[in-house]
Amino acid sequence: MTANLKWREDFGQRLKILMLKAKIKQKDFADLLRCSQAFVSAAISGRSVFTAEQFAMVFDILANGGIEDQELNELQRMFIEARANIGFEQMIISPQDIDPLKQLITEDLDALTQKQLKELYRVIERMKNANIDQMAANAGI
Repeated sequence: MTANLKWREDFGQRLKILMLKAKIKQKDFADLLRCSQAFVSAAISGRSVFTAEQFAMVFDILANGGIEDQELNELQRMFIEARANIGFEQMIISPQDIDPLKQLITEDLDALTQKQLKELYRVIERMKNANIDQMAANAGI
């Protein structure tokens, strides 16, 4: 396993295990994600990584397949590591870099349920997409 693919490979192997637990085949998974089976296979092998939007769908599919919150949270951590290509322990944020509003929001996140967190994630994605659309409009694209 090469160091630059480690996080992706770890994520892919965990995803494969959870797909087996949920009794979801790669073909069915690809159909639900509206992507090719080859892409799902590449994600499982660590050659590719899902987009944030695709991962939100992966999360929902597995949750609906009976996978427990603890396992879903672990997969989410592994997804972030795969996207960043570094482990959580290497993602050091010094306290002075956090603004007070972000700190309050972070503390409130701990009180949300898994369902609320998923909805919040969708809202954030919509906000980011709206921001990209506005920047494109401002650029005349």
